[in-house]
Amino acid sequence: MYSGFKFQIFSNDYYKNIRRYLIFLSLIYFYYFYIFLIQDGLSINCLIYFITFLFTFSAVFLLKKNFFSIKNFKVIALIFIIYLNFLHYLVAYSLNFTVNNIYFQFSIISSLPIIFDLKTDKRKILFIIVITFLFFVLHGVSKIYLQTTADNLKIDVDIHNLSSILISVLVIGYNLLFQYLREHHNSKIVFNKVLNTTSESKVQNLNSKDLEELIEIAKINNILFLEKFEIIYPDFFNSELFYDKDLTVNELYICALTKLGLNTKDIAQISNTTPKSVESRKYRIKKKLNLTEKFSVYFISS
Repeated sequence: MYSGFKFQIFSNDYYKNIRRYLIFLSLIYFYYFYIFLIQDGLSINCLIYFITFLFTFSAVFLLKKNFFSIKNFKVIALIFIIYLNFLHYLVAYSLNFTVNNIYFQFSIISSLPIIFDLKTDKRKILFIIVITFLFFVLHGVSKIYLQTTADNLKIDVDIHNLSSILISVLVIGYNLLFQYLREHHNSKIVFNKVLNTTSESKVQNLNSKDLEELIEIAKINNILFLEKFEIIYPDFFNSELFYDKDLTVNELYICALTKLGLNTKDIAQISNTTPKSVESRKYRIKKKLNLTEKFSVYFISS
């Protein structure tokens, strides 16, 4: 059975994951504060980055005490992301757009799946993407009209540009790694749930390799999943319960996943839909099959 990650930057605790990400961001903004402090002294850019560092770092401790609910935190995060767009534009403007910190726009977009839920926070995500795109366009247009070239600043500009590129790549890489580990982590959790269920049900013809393959196929193609499922459980859909009931492929898919011991939330995660949608499908299936007992209990025990 799967025992967990040795390299654990992701857990199921939303607050823990966001705290890790805030620490990562605060280190980046402290780096920029330090660079501007050495180069320009206590300039306006230096102070802005220091305030941003303090904000992100203090949020780590506020979240540790669960000071915000997840819903309120997402609203604050939305405002903060808009502020970051403005911050990057303001710094670029103060330097006459000689520094290409426009790369940070891509970092912001890549961080959205970490903070927001792609299913339930679609409006917030769309709003942030639109705002980020507008700042991206504003940056480009402003640069065309306001860019100045000064030979004595060329070395400093090159250093800033290189730092911006490297930091942006680092942030995007961290975001992608975080997303990959989350998906992998969730898949293993689902795998363990199914393995425990099948062990409790004493199913002898399903080993862990088949089970893991079955879950991976379920995430990609429901028809292929059903074909594989019928090989492992040849009598399940041939019972009198399903005879002449005219269930759709998606409904059979839900029945099969329920048989594996998955709850509504797990099925929604695998099928890339919402728990509410899964519940409505379960209700339709229950009516078609004339089930009187609890949906999941019936299929797991059958």
